[in-house]
Amino acid sequence: MIGSLPSVAASETVVAYNHTVLGFMLAAGFASLLLWFITKGIRCLFYGLYIVLAIFWLNSLQPNYNIAINQIGLHWSAPILTALILLSQLFTPTFFRQSNAFLQLIDKVLLYLPASWLLIVWFLPSEWGMMGTLTLALLNIVHLLSLGILTRRYQTVGVDAYLAAWGLPLTTLLYFFVSYLHLAPFVLSVNLAAFCLLGQTVFLAIASASVYGQERNEKLAAQENALQQAKQASEAQQQLIQLQQEQQEELEAMVRERTFELEVTLRELQDKNQELEEKNTLDPLTGIRNRRFFDKKLLAEYRRSRRELSELTVMMLDIDHFKSVNDNYGHQAGDDVIRCVAKIAEQAAKRPSDSVCRYGGEEFSLILPATEPQGAMQIAEAIRRAIAEHPIHTSAGPLSITASLGIATRVASVQFTEKDLLQLADDALYQAKQNGRNRVEVAQDDNNTLKHT
Repeated sequence: MIGSLPSVAASETVVAYNHTVLGFMLAAGFASLLLWFITKGIRCLFYGLYIVLAIFWLNSLQPNYNIAINQIGLHWSAPILTALILLSQLFTPTFFRQSNAFLQLIDKVLLYLPASWLLIVWFLPSEWGMMGTLTLALLNIVHLLSLGILTRRYQTVGVDAYLAAWGLPLTTLLYFFVSYLHLAPFVLSVNLAAFCLLGQTVFLAIASASVYGQERNEKLAAQENALQQAKQASEAQQQLIQLQQEQQEELEAMVRERTFELEVTLRELQDKNQELEEKNTLDPLTGIRNRRFFDKKLLAEYRRSRRELSELTVMMLDIDHFKSVNDNYGHQAGDDVIRCVAKIAEQAAKRPSDSVCRYGGEEFSLILPATEPQGAMQIAEAIRRAIAEHPIHTSAGPLSITASLGIATRVASVQFTEKDLLQLADDALYQAKQNGRNRVEVAQDDNNTLKHT
């Protein structure tokens, strides 16, 4: 029959022995709790609580045993042992957990079963509660040893220490069954339990330290790997930025080169256009400006006169009896006369702003910006005398030629356009022809009345 645990008076030697064991276990328990406070590792908390409860359990086995902890009756043994079983499941390292579905199921059963038993054991008789708790503890230790043996194949750190830590309680539990059935002395089982718990504390500390060291090394390795990857990523990013900069510089160099080429091409094109414009505005016979240039220049100078309120003079020149020269001496002689008159007129207009143009046929025009009628008259007289007083050498021989000139001077205004100014100069030229040729006439527009002098 199953009997109750006897009460045994401890001898002085046993008391000293138990004091030593419990003092060492208390130190280990508080050290584990301190480690949990520092590292916040939940396994350290469960391990520290496991050691403290183990001390309470040992004290419950010997009611006459007296330390600073309060006396606990035998009816507390089963609940405390059940809590120990639950804590042993909680602080077992994760590398004991297997991926096998059946073993995972057993893990869950042995985790929830002690929690359920802890609620039931309070209402059972002490003998049945203790027997059920010892059986549950035996199953739990066998399961943990099986997991350790399976895990040992992978050479996991701390497995050997865990096997030793759970092998000692297995021996104690087997002896407890025997002593609980009054087949062996109970005092020996108490001493054996104290010895086994002391050994388990040492081996669990070694195993926990090994696991903690391994986790710390793995964490440091992961951090080192993360730092290395971050460094590589930073280097890759720097290389990418450098490559982008090189490509950007290369692209900018290509753009500058293409831009320079385009600028050169554009400049050449502008030079060609200007050269073409020059050719289009030159008279091929005389080399002076043509009618096209005269029209543009007159409009530009007229606008300038309007802005600056300065006088603008237009002079019209026509070779007298030029048709008879062509009829009597030929067109070659006529061309020679035209070239010589153009040269004389160009020499008379000495300022860079003055323009001498062939208006058409034997007729020429001069644009004299910022020129008063008196100054324009002097230039016109110089041209007339140079033509009339010096014979012109032609292919038909020297020829005496005269020319008539008309002058118009005006400050530009809105009511008076450049065409009106040109018309005044042409009217003055016509008046010079009517008055006998080889003369200069100046047109004045006072009160819309044209006068010639």
